[in-house]
Amino acid sequence: MFKAFISYSHFADDKFAPALQEALQKFAKPWYKKRNLEVFRDESSLSASPNLWENIKEALDQSEYLILLASPLSENSKWVNEEVKYWIEHNSIDTILIALTAGEMLWDNQKNSFLDPDNNSLPPVLDDKFKNEPFYIDLRHSKTEADLSLDNPIFKKEILKLAAKLHGKAPNDLASEEVTVHRKMIRLRNSVIG
Repeated sequence: MFKAFISYSHFADDKFAPALQEALQKFAKPWYKKRNLEVFRDESSLSASPNLWENIKEALDQSEYLILLASPLSENSKWVNEEVKYWIEHNSIDTILIALTAGEMLWDNQKNSFLDPDNNSLPPVLDDKFKNEPFYIDLRHSKTEADLSLDNPIFKKEILKLAAKLHGKAPNDLASEEVTVHRKMIRLRNSVIG
C-alpha cells in the first residue's frame, strides 16, 4: 500500500520527482524507520515487466493520494493524462495533490474554473473537474539540486504542506514533530560519539 503515487512528466520533472519522493519519505522520519511514508514513483518502484500499464494501474489502486507534478510538459504527457484519468475514474478529486513545477494555474473566481484551460499546466482531463480553486504547492523557484533539499527552508516549507496532508496532521503539528525527531537524532548521535 502506498500513501501517494507521483504522476509526472519525465521530460519536465526528472529532478523534481525523486527529490519530492525522498523529501516526503524523510520528513519527520524517526531514526529507526527506513522511510516515513511509502511513496510510489515509477523509476524507483517498478521492475522490468511486459505489462507496464497494468503495473501502473495496480500502483494507482494501492495509493491513497495522487501527487501531480503540474507543468506545461505534464499537461501534454500521454502517461500523465492516462494516470490522472484513471485516478479520477476511481477516486475523489479531493485526493489529488498538486505541485506546480512550471507554467501557470490561474483561477477565475467568477466562473469557478481555470482561466485558459488549454494553458494551465494541468492535464486536459482536469480542466472542468475542480469546482473550487485547488490548493497547490509552488515549486517553480526550486531549480537546482540545493533548492530541492530539505536543507532549503523554502522547499521544506512547501514539502511540509504536502506531508501534513499525507500524515493527516496540521502543518504546525507535523513541523513540531520534525523538530522533535531531529533533536532526538542529534542526542542519539552525540551519545554514540561520546
